[in-house]
Amino acid sequence: MKADDLKSIANSGAYGSGQEARDRFNAKADRRNHVPPRDHMNELVVANTIDALVCSFGNDSEDGKDYNINSDGYAAILDSSTAGEDARAIAALWNAYREGDLIWKDAPQ
Repeated sequence: MKADDLKSIANSGAYGSGQEARDRFNAKADRRNHVPPRDHMNELVVANTIDALVCSFGNDSEDGKDYNINSDGYAAILDSSTAGEDARAIAALWNAYREGDLIWKDAPQ
């Protein structure tokens, strides 16, 4: 087997190539790029109003109310972020916590 053949196999994305590990690493790096600095994040609250609406979760089938996430500004990340930046930040934080990248400060180790 030639060196070029091995290189081709290694870069093919097939089983044993490490592509899955690289994909997971790249996804984690992308997620971390969307997490804003803490001091740039407005406080979010769950509310039934649409004042300073960040996102809507729609109607709750149990109590019949609409639920939204609102902020004390006009956006989740300071007042200058776009809806796309807010959405990516919320998803990044959710997924980072889900994957174990974020833990409570006083959580037992």
